[in-house]
Amino acid sequence: MEDDSKDFEKFKMLTSYYQHEGGLYWSRSNSFLVANSIMLALVARMFFDLERGYSLENFTALAVCLLGLFLASAWQKALLAGEFWIHHWSQHLDKLEKSIFDNHSIFKFEPDANYPPKVSAKMQAHFMLRIFVFAWFSLYVFVFYKTFLQL
Repeated sequence: MEDDSKDFEKFKMLTSYYQHEGGLYWSRSNSFLVANSIMLALVARMFFDLERGYSLENFTALAVCLLGLFLASAWQKALLAGEFWIHHWSQHLDKLEKSIFDNHSIFKFEPDANYPPKVSAKMQAHFMLRIFVFAWFSLYVFVFYKTFLQL
């Protein structure tokens, strides 16, 4: 009986780690989303003031686009690191759950065959990241063209 209570305490502790990592994952993702959105809005505002040739606005827009690509790369690394830890704690919970609850699924949700498949929230986060990478790269190419090739 004492082992069961220790296992249950471990399960509660691992659940709190899992929830904490999930919260960190989304707070980081939202922070990167807001930062990318603000920077993209800045470049979009500058977009109408760009001139042909070498100008301070053009070089500033190029720098902001490169910074945006760097920020998107950091966002991807943060997503992957968060997913690693979520998966790590999920694996531990899955193993412990089987021993505590006699193979009943308390932690892990397993939908039946009639359950409609949905796009996961993690997939949506990665999709938003890809949208920003595409936007940053497209803007960089456009500003580069306008600055160096359209003299």
